[in-house]
Amino acid sequence: MCLKNITQPEERSSFLHPDLANKQRIADVITKKDVLLAFPYHTFDHIIDMLREAAIDPDVTSIKITAYRLADNSKIGNALVNAHRNGKEVTVMLELRARFDELNNLAWKERFEMEGIKVLVASPTKRYMPSCVSSPNVKAKILSSMAL
Repeated sequence: MCLKNITQPEERSSFLHPDLANKQRIADVITKKDVLLAFPYHTFDHIIDMLREAAIDPDVTSIKITAYRLADNSKIGNALVNAHRNGKEVTVMLELRARFDELNNLAWKERFEMEGIKVLVASPTKRYMPSCVSSPNVKAKILSSMAL
């Protein structure tokens, strides 16, 4: 068997969702229509953008998110801290036994608690679906945007 002729598979990268590719505010897009993101096929930047928008949107009152792994300098973690500093009620369910990221998650737990963010610790025996819900008040009705 000759291994010289075997080629490497083509490396694929995630892509922008067509409904979010035009750089409109994500809240405006999902107010008009449902948008389904599938990871790793779609870029995760949409979630980070949604959290950053929610952090500065005066109509958003709360953000609730489930986090499995947070990087050392997590854009998600920083967006949540900024949201709390901007007066949003932020709740994070954090998995402390995330494979290889226990130290980062413990550091973020401490930082969140120092900032005054409510932290729930996920049970190691329970399975959960990562999700994010931001709740803006839009013309006297609640709009919930959810990312899974």
